Amino acid sequence: MPVEKKPAQKAAKKATKKIAVKKKAKKKSSSKINSPKAQGVNDSLTGKIGEVAYFLYLKREAAGVFGTAEGDWLEAENLLNQ
Repeated sequence: MPVEKKPAQKAAKKATKKIAVKKKAKKKSSSKINSPKAQGVNDSLTGKIGEVAYFLYLKREAAGVFGTAEGDWLEAENLLNQ
């Protein structure tokens, strides 16, 4: 003899399904993506800038001059844009 579910059990089951669906919807990230691909920057250009920045870093280290990676990157951009 099959046992019928009580109306309270059916309502509780529906409520848990609705909560699970709401939790899944909240997991989406609202943060912006700042990768070069998302911004539409040409990958070959960033690769070239990175290469030049690396060589500038090596040159700076060999000379014993203080500097930062950001400074090397900006200088590489300036050199390539001339």
